[in-house]
Amino acid sequence: MLTTLDKSMLFCPVCDFLMSTYEDQFAMSEFSCCHNCFLTWAESRKKEWKEGWRPSKEEIQKQIVLKKRIILQ
Repeated sequence: MLTTLDKSMLFCPVCDFLMSTYEDQFAMSEFSCCHNCFLTWAESRKKEWKEGWRPSKEEIQKQIVLKKRIILQ
């Protein structure tokens, strides 16, 4: 069973997708999210992101649906 700490190193805390690339690890260390979430939300709002801003659950869900479509194609 994974502890919270172990899970946080494997999955993005925003979208819950597997952290699988160097870019994901870099984004996680700097912005506490995967590279895709960094590009989608954090990059354009670095200050707000570091202050705790996060997208709404609805925005995250839309991005998850889109990401799953891309992965399946």
